[in-house]
Amino acid sequence: MKRLALILLFAQVAAAQIYFSVAKSTTLSSSYEVVTIQPPGTSTTPSPRLVAFKSVYVDSAVALTFTLERNSTLGPTSTGPLTPVGLTVSNVNPSEPAATSTAWSQSNAQGGVLLATYQILAGGCQCLTIDLSNINFQPYLKGQSLTLRTASASGLININFILSER
Repeated sequence: MKRLALILLFAQVAAAQIYFSVAKSTTLSSSYEVVTIQPPGTSTTPSPRLVAFKSVYVDSAVALTFTLERNSTLGPTSTGPLTPVGLTVSNVNPSEPAATSTAWSQSNAQGGVLLATYQILAGGCQCLTIDLSNINFQPYLKGQSLTLRTASASGLININFILSER
């Protein structure tokens, strides 16, 4: 019985999830924003970690249309109309280990599978929280990403993803 209790305790600790936040706040001026999150690893050496998304929060002071896309062709390079900028993947609990996933603002990710299109209406500060609990990056798979792409707009927008790694 004591051995079983120790095994169960170890299993809970081994399966513990560490939560992270990716935030982007920007003022657009007849322009758009693209935020892409990639799992750890490279295209030739994918990661053994599971990355599970929890939610994304988007608020805007102006009317805004945006999409969520999966598995875009990636490349944080300076080609295309935007120059990608690395975003910090921050620990929700700072005492936990650092994130291994990467995130990019002004991403040039293209050609992904469109998951959904959302709209925030004009008039005051409007917000939308989207449940992403059915989206994850499986271990050892190449070419995974999640991209939020806004349409052209002029005004302040805030984007905040919550995800976990284990």
